[in-house]
Amino acid sequence: MPVSKIKPPPLKPRDEVVIVSPAFAIDESAVEKSVLILESWGLKVRVGRNALKKDGPFAGTDRQRLADMQKAT
Repeated sequence: MPVSKIKPPPLKPRDEVVIVSPAFAIDESAVEKSVLILESWGLKVRVGRNALKKDGPFAGTDRQRLADMQKAT
């Protein structure tokens, strides 16, 4: 049985995006650069509360990463 793809509409100015890190820790300078680029496109940008945390190689604990994902939706 064929699987149909879901294609969301393109982002437009004033849309909100959230940067989260659902797995490995991410570099703060990379996030800052990403925010600037996204804002230059006219998007509203939020960074997840735990996106820059570290727990070993991960971006915070499982619970922290999950909280960011749940709050972003």
